[in-house]
Amino acid sequence: MSLLLFEFKKLFRSKLFLYFLVFSIIAVTLLFVRNFWQQESVRAEKITYFSKFARDVSMELEGNRKVLEDNPSPELEEQVRIGSMVYSQINEVVNAIQSQHSMDELTTENTLYQTAKQYKALDGTFYLSESEMDRVTRLNDQLIREGLPKEDLKLTIQPLLFTQLVLSYALTGFGFLALLLILLSSVTGEYEEKNIRLVYTLPFSRARYMLIKLGSFLVAGVVWLTIVTVSAYTLASQFTDALENQSAYPFAEVEGNWIQIADVIQNGLVLGGMALILVLTFGWFIGYTFRSTLLSYLIAILVVAGGALLVINGGPFQWNPLSALQVQQTLIDQYSTQWRIYLLLLFSIALLVMGTLSINRKRGV
Repeated sequence: MSLLLFEFKKLFRSKLFLYFLVFSIIAVTLLFVRNFWQQESVRAEKITYFSKFARDVSMELEGNRKVLEDNPSPELEEQVRIGSMVYSQINEVVNAIQSQHSMDELTTENTLYQTAKQYKALDGTFYLSESEMDRVTRLNDQLIREGLPKEDLKLTIQPLLFTQLVLSYALTGFGFLALLLILLSSVTGEYEEKNIRLVYTLPFSRARYMLIKLGSFLVAGVVWLTIVTVSAYTLASQFTDALENQSAYPFAEVEGNWIQIADVIQNGLVLGGMALILVLTFGWFIGYTFRSTLLSYLIAILVVAGGALLVINGGPFQWNPLSALQVQQTLIDQYSTQWRIYLLLLFSIALLVMGTLSINRKRGV
């Protein structure tokens, strides 16, 4: 334990890790400030969104009425009748948004989409697909059951939702990579500065010292993840009136079931923690294998950042440990088979640990 504490103190004395923690807190604070000041614009954007539908329907109704003046048609008259209902219901949604009656907003939006489907069936123009209207309707129904208003998940200031937003930015390949590059030099620097020769004269085995170094990496990772999570939740809680039932907010729909935000955060922290262990163990592996800061940095960037980009562009791969580098995306895409990615991560971590100890067992300094 004393050796682990000594290694961890060395990380703080280098100041770089401390600066990274401070930067993380500042980044969380700036994100909250941005979201806080955007709350009025969220409402304005929703009004603009529905007003565009109203404008389009109004223009089509005006044209159809002119056509009816010269060419009466029962079909077109029915389209105009349903279109007028759509236009009226759009205005009801806008009024509910303006008056901040969240439950009225949800119920009137659902009614609007039901009428809009009839309008589209009569060849009317409404620029939302039926599948999208169905998805939003299911979300609104769930929110009504839970008694919750609809939140903009990218601009939310609700404590749990904001915490999830912060974690969705932090627990990515690029967030992991930033921490890894900061910690990696603590391994390679000892070889480049020849300090490792003194370390290996101390009365403990090389394997033990290497495992202690890995332990310091993992403690640093836990500290960073804890600070990011706690600072996000605490900041939002201090400046926001939290919803009573916010833990039940429906975050994503998987196989017809809604995943609540509390479950997403819990599972995300578990998966994110394991992904963080994998990345740090990989950094420990390349640090002790290549013993060069520049080369280790290059490999870390190629593997970690490259793996994250592959996941972003091509989706997660069920048997690829790099898929865990985008925690939120992987969690949603593989929610029903989480055990598979957990087993894969555990196997990869064990392989890296055994491989690193084996490679360095009889190597010279």
